[in-house]
Amino acid sequence: MMKKKRKISAFIVFACLVILIIESYNEQPEFRIYNSFIQSYTTKDDSERRDTEINVIVYRNYNDENLYKRIESEHNRINGQPTELKINLYKWDSDIKKGYNPYKTIVIDYINDSVVSKLFNKNIFNGKSYY
Repeated sequence: MMKKKRKISAFIVFACLVILIIESYNEQPEFRIYNSFIQSYTTKDDSERRDTEINVIVYRNYNDENLYKRIESEHNRINGQPTELKINLYKWDSDIKKGYNPYKTIVIDYINDSVVSKLFNKNIFNGKSYY
């Protein structure tokens, strides 16, 4: 009788942990803008430019083709539209802290109306391959 109660208790605890893990994953945002760098300057032809580079931690939908549009929209809603927006996508914040390359970089040039995407197959840091 005691063994049966322990098994039932263990099952209930395990089920609660699984539910907690699933709920925490569902509450996690799709991405988080980790930091940004803004450079404002005037070109030789007296036009004003504001180039922005942002580092983004992606928690879900790593390879979604429209992910950068949602990130772009969020950035521009908060900070306004720059002349060029460079989005570096990372899977972990420790990748940024350790100096690894992003797994993908998207550059949006608003003046020339172009989007360039660069996918990194390998990150190299101190001669070591990462990913």
